[in-house]
Amino acid sequence: MGERKAVTKHLALRYRAADRRVKGQILAGLVADRLAPGLCPAALRQALKPPRPRAARPGRKPVYPADLQPSLVLCWLVLRGRAGKLLAAATGYLVPMPRAEQVLVVC
Repeated sequence: MGERKAVTKHLALRYRAADRRVKGQILAGLVADRLAPGLCPAALRQALKPPRPRAARPGRKPVYPADLQPSLVLCWLVLRGRAGKLLAAATGYLVPMPRAEQVLVVC
């Protein structure tokens, strides 16, 4: 893909500096050679614009509050990294033990 962008940029620079007759020849050459299907004068102009930075998308919001997360990590560690349905199934017998020891406040 990088090579195609380099070729497009080179053609765009030639296209921008050319007069009307040469621009027609450049476009006719592209169509005849089928080097870049769908490449039109607008795409050549677009190739010379600097790339726009992508906006960073926000991440997912946490499902559990921050004060509960250490307790869930403890449950996860006891189960040796099991997650999802296995963690949900095991919390029924796992949670009473740390609560009795008062290690786990809320889970």
